[in-house]
Amino acid sequence: MRSGLTSPMKNNIIGRCKLNIEQGLCFMDQISVYFKGLLATIVASLLAWHASIGGVVPLPINTKFVTAPAVFDVGDGYAVMWATDKKGMAWVTFEVDGKEYTVYDSASGTIRTDETLHAVKVDKDLFDQAGSYRVHSAYILFNFGYITFRGAEAVSQAYDFRGYEGQETIRGLFFADVHGQKEMAYQNTALLTQDAPADFVVLGGDIARDWLLTQKTFVDEILDLAVHMSGSGIPVVYVRGNHECRGAWATQMRNYFPTPTGELYFTTSYGPIGALVLDTGEDKDDDDPQYGGLADFDAYRKQHLNWIKGLRSDTFDAYEYKVCYAHKYNFNVPAQQSGENWAIPVRALGIPLTLTGHGHTNKVFSDAESGMVIFEDGGTAAGSLATFSGGQISVKTRHLWRNHRRLGRTGHVLSCIV
Repeated sequence: MRSGLTSPMKNNIIGRCKLNIEQGLCFMDQISVYFKGLLATIVASLLAWHASIGGVVPLPINTKFVTAPAVFDVGDGYAVMWATDKKGMAWVTFEVDGKEYTVYDSASGTIRTDETLHAVKVDKDLFDQAGSYRVHSAYILFNFGYITFRGAEAVSQAYDFRGYEGQETIRGLFFADVHGQKEMAYQNTALLTQDAPADFVVLGGDIARDWLLTQKTFVDEILDLAVHMSGSGIPVVYVRGNHECRGAWATQMRNYFPTPTGELYFTTSYGPIGALVLDTGEDKDDDDPQYGGLADFDAYRKQHLNWIKGLRSDTFDAYEYKVCYAHKYNFNVPAQQSGENWAIPVRALGIPLTLTGHGHTNKVFSDAESGMVIFEDGGTAAGSLATFSGGQISVKTRHLWRNHRRLGRTGHVLSCIV
């Protein structure tokens, strides 16, 4: 039986090994002092490990936050998401009724250590009660079987968070087709919320400028916008647009939105509001030359449509308000799905209104077959405000910018009531 070593003995072994190795590296003038110290720590720790130490080896490496966090509503919980400059572990802490909670970015019990984009799924009810939270990250250089080389912990400020608090009037921002024009979105947000703050944000797709080439594209163009529009303090619902179906990183995105379906379509709620979130995919047939043979949305739409039809007819009965979020209202491409109108099964769930984008124009109309009211938020970073109050949903768009053009001093106004 191995008795192991006491902490003083462990520290002594590491210290002596590190000193000897640093002395042996003196002739390597081209190596910085910092690198020599780091290398010495790693090698000394490996030697000490053979003496049955194991555990965590601290490294003099700091992690920096690239973004503040955004809290994405993923249906049965929130995904608290942020980015760091180095890969490593990540966790969220908050407190409810004097009890502290720590939730890690983990997979089947093992904490992830190879990510710079972190998504920690937390319980929605508990998180709403907490009222504030912090995010934490730590660089992980190596993770061997019984020893981990870990950098210093980075701890964020405390962020206030406000979920549903029983308010009788609820306001939600809906922004589609931002296409990277974040400053325009911020100006239009200020205009829409000048009388009262929003309670949640819906990013209605085509938020990225063009497509998702890399993770950095997602962080810079989508996550950063979510952070600033929500102030890290209210829920954000993300709806995928057709432009975000394109690019090398597009297939990775759903890994960071842990919805109950495993896809980017799901149901969710905010107090008395029940919402159906759709993923309408691409806007052209799979064999369109632009996709280079890499589109398989015919099969995906069939899967998606079958999921909608499989929802119980009473799914939203408990909610006073019912709404659908989708990037485009013409849910199907005519050559696919036999031209089936998705608005019919959506309306059958008792949902009277769909908020969409895609067309880069403002209009309100009713789907002839289902009677569904469609409100299209149009123009680059235009933005709309949906108000849920008194049993009615009213939607208005009042924006200063559309398609890169300034719309006078007071902006353009369009509204509807359902």
